[in-house]
Amino acid sequence: VDVRGGGIVALASSTGGSLSSDPGRQWAASALRPVASTVKPLLYSLAFGDGVTQLTAFRDGATGYAGQAIRNNSGEFLNRAVTVREANARSLNTVAVQVGTPREKALRRTLDALGYRADAGNTSSVSLGTYRAAPLDVAAAYASFANGGTRCEPHLLAEVYDRAGRPLSLPRPDCAPLWDEVVAYETFDLLTVAVTSNAGHVKFLRPTVWQRLSGKGMPLGAKSGTTDDVNDTWCAAVTPQYAMAVWIGDPDGRQSVPVNLYRDQAACREVGLLRDLPHERTSVPVPPGITTVGGVAVPLPGLNPRNPAPPAP
Repeated sequence: VDVRGGGIVALASSTGGSLSSDPGRQWAASALRPVASTVKPLLYSLAFGDGVTQLTAFRDGATGYAGQAIRNNSGEFLNRAVTVREANARSLNTVAVQVGTPREKALRRTLDALGYRADAGNTSSVSLGTYRAAPLDVAAAYASFANGGTRCEPHLLAEVYDRAGRPLSLPRPDCAPLWDEVVAYETFDLLTVAVTSNAGHVKFLRPTVWQRLSGKGMPLGAKSGTTDDVNDTWCAAVTPQYAMAVWIGDPDGRQSVPVNLYRDQAACREVGLLRDLPHERTSVPVPPGITTVGGVAVPLPGLNPRNPAPPAP
């Protein structure tokens, strides 16, 4: 989707067979699947409007939630303090739960506003992506990070003409503020470092030398996600102009993702094509109230950004 107004640039589904063209099989818009770790940037955006910054540190160690032991995907703990910036790049579940547990009600309200659906049968922490959503809704949520915190409802029509070739008026894009502009920029920065940092899992999304020389080295931020049963694997990404979500899985949740697709991070390899799209915007404007500390975007000292109330679902 185009971050500036929610226009859908491309929408595609494939089942590897003829079912992809059957009516009602547009999984990009209709498959409601657990979003896994793609929820973490949304959680951190919420926290950035509540006194937390990218440089706030939490300990990666034994953590619990409602009597459940929380483990990281690696199966190990770093057993040291890590910043939110590093925790997101490493996708540490322990830090997400520590940040999210005291903010769970607020996170639920935000996810409800985004059109995500609660899964009453999943008792794990909402901060780990138990809510369900379609890829199109995930892309629309990520678009807000490059649009000054405003989220726009995805739509297909850009222009309409009558038989005489005269343009007809269309409703204005349905847009509403979701984040404070400082929070949105800080989260965009958080996502890009997940690509550029050696701690991240998607280093292959860094621009190639050819892309840099040809003007296609614009910032790209991304976050992967995989459910515990590996029935769903995700990647959500955003550039200054476009946002994209890729989901691989079984819409009915019965079959696991093939091992080679999971290990090769096939979903995240797809989002690299965002850099090949024509960009009128190659950077996200830095809002007043942002400074950098050691190259990290954070609010100015003394500034405490606050997110607006989530729009009605």
